[in-house]
Amino acid sequence: MDIDNYLGQIFSLRGKKVSLVTGASRGLGREYALTLAHAGSDLIVIGRNRKELQSLRNELSTTGTKMHVLPGDLSHLKEIPGLVQRSVEEFGKIDILINNAGMNIRKPILELTEEDLKKVIDLNLMSVFLMSQHAGRQMIQKGWENC
Repeated sequence: MDIDNYLGQIFSLRGKKVSLVTGASRGLGREYALTLAHAGSDLIVIGRNRKELQSLRNELSTTGTKMHVLPGDLSHLKEIPGLVQRSVEEFGKIDILINNAGMNIRKPILELTEEDLKKVIDLNLMSVFLMSQHAGRQMIQKGWENC
């Protein structure tokens, strides 16, 4: 038996799953999106860089993956409920959430301001909490009882 074919079959997400990936413009978020798409998942990708998201869409155009691009900045916490709602409207559900968006401000600690720290906390902590909460509600409504 061809092990790659076997693994592809047992781990396939084709036609079964919708994955929402934040921070998908570049880096790890882009890699998560590529991996999920190659496993067959449909994708909702959120990121600040519209051009990079379109590049990702172009790269995945031959995979058969359905993909919805949502440009957005998760540090604007009030946008999160709307982004989740638009995601659900596009595909009817969210099965997988990859909370990848994050940032760091590279300064010596004595130069870091309270405003700098608030930006980091809002994106790295609060957006993860709110995305998980809002996506989790949608997952539960769609039948994910054990979230």
